[in-house]
Amino acid sequence: MLYLLIEDAFKNYPWCHRALRGLNEEIRRKRVGLREVAGIAEIPEDDSEAGVLLLGASESWISRQVHLAGEAGVHAITLMSRQTTPQDSSLSSVVMDVRDSMRLALNYMKSLGCKRIALYGVNPSSASDPWRADVFRQLIGQDGKIFMNHTSFRQLFEDFWKELRHFDGVICANDYAAISLIRHLKHKGYETADRLSIMSYGNLLLSGRFSPSITSISDNYELYGRAALMIYNMVIKEKMISSVNIQLRSYLHIRET
Repeated sequence: MLYLLIEDAFKNYPWCHRALRGLNEEIRRKRVGLREVAGIAEIPEDDSEAGVLLLGASESWISRQVHLAGEAGVHAITLMSRQTTPQDSSLSSVVMDVRDSMRLALNYMKSLGCKRIALYGVNPSSASDPWRADVFRQLIGQDGKIFMNHTSFRQLFEDFWKELRHFDGVICANDYAAISLIRHLKHKGYETADRLSIMSYGNLLLSGRFSPSITSISDNYELYGRAALMIYNMVIKEKMISSVNIQLRSYLHIRET
C-alpha cells in the first residue's frame, strides 16, 4: 500500500496544497489506496508493498524520514521543489527541473532583447527560492543580480528602485512578488511597457487576471501525484529497479508583461 507523510511545518505552503490536490485527483482516477500517517512507525511491518510519499521542505526532516523508512524496509519517495542530497537508504524522488525552468526564463528574456536581468523577491526561508537563485547565478554569471526578500515587499522594492536604471528585465521568484513590483512601480509613476520586461514563477490565477497580465512559468506541482504513482508502480512491481528520479518540466505562459 502507498502511505503519505507530510512535514507539519510545511502543511500550509501553497505548493503543498497544490501537490496534494494533484495527488488526490490521481489517486481517485487510478483507484489506488492511499493512507496518511503521522510517522513511519504507523506503517504495518507486514506490508510487503509499502511505499511512503514524503511531502516536505526541510532537508533535515527528509533525511530523518528516509532513514526511518529504510530501517523499516519501506521505499521512500520524496515530493519536493528541489533536489535532496544523496541518502544511504533507497530513495526515489519527484522534483521540479529548476535548471530547465530558469534556462527557459532567461532565454525568453534574452529573446526580448534584455541584457541586464535581475532575480527579484528571493525568500531565503523558502523551500525552492535559494536553489533557484543558485541556478540563476550559475547560468547568468556577472550579468545579473539577485534581490533578496529579507523583510517585506516594500523594503525589497526600495532596494530594487535604487538600482532600477541598471536593468531591462526582471524574473520574479513568484507571482506575488511580480504583482507587488508592478504596483510599486505604478505608484512611482514608472510605466513598465517598453522599458522593463517582467515575468514570474507560479502561474497562479492571479497572474493571468492582473492588469497587466503577467508572463509566468508554471511549476506543475499538480503533476506530482501522477509521477509519484508511476514511481511506486515501477519500484514495487519491477524488483530489478531500486530507485527512480523524475524531474518535471515547466512551461512558459506569455502575457502582457
